[in-house]
Amino acid sequence: MIDYTKSAKVFWDWFSGRQFEYYVIESLDESQQENLINQLLVQIQAYCANLYFEISKNLYGKQKLIISAGGDPSLFDLVDILVRAAPEFEKWNIISLKPPVLENFEMNYEGIVINTENLFFAPLKTKDPSSKISLRLFLENYKMERKEDYLEAAWNIMDSMLGERSCAEDIGYLDIERIPNPQKIEFNIKSGALFRISEVRKYVEKNRRVSSQIYDVL
Repeated sequence: MIDYTKSAKVFWDWFSGRQFEYYVIESLDESQQENLINQLLVQIQAYCANLYFEISKNLYGKQKLIISAGGDPSLFDLVDILVRAAPEFEKWNIISLKPPVLENFEMNYEGIVINTENLFFAPLKTKDPSSKISLRLFLENYKMERKEDYLEAAWNIMDSMLGERSCAEDIGYLDIERIPNPQKIEFNIKSGALFRISEVRKYVEKNRRVSSQIYDVL
């Protein structure tokens, strides 16, 4: 049986000795960056083969090291163990699972470009009050012939909007369609039949594990 607490210490001992290299990674040339990224991925996956990471700037001169399970909830506990084992770093914040993106953004997935400012959703009725939330997303330029790609893009957007943990634990069903009557968007929003995607996190926090009313988008 793997001792993940011990394996986590091995990882953080390794990272502690190289933290400055990763802190200045953006200032390095492309080949140096690629080499460091590959090394870090090898070390993280020595702890657990299906974990990943992101590095991004933080406020006040700190960097963020985000440990991700790639959306696999069966690995969330292992990510939490790893992050809890991290020592205090002066220039790093260590984060368990990808946090939600708080602003609108544009995503390009396989040539499909979606700006979240143009994305809307409606909750779908669930028979079981204890079940996860079901949502239908609406996009004006949706193309049915690329349904699977649009659906994958939609899941990626949910992962970003809600954060990795909430997306996996709270959303049970998701689909995406063209907005049937774009000229009635504002009417449907005012009537409560349609929501801007920027409201999805608030909706999920309010309705998680609670059966939702079905809405008809006119």
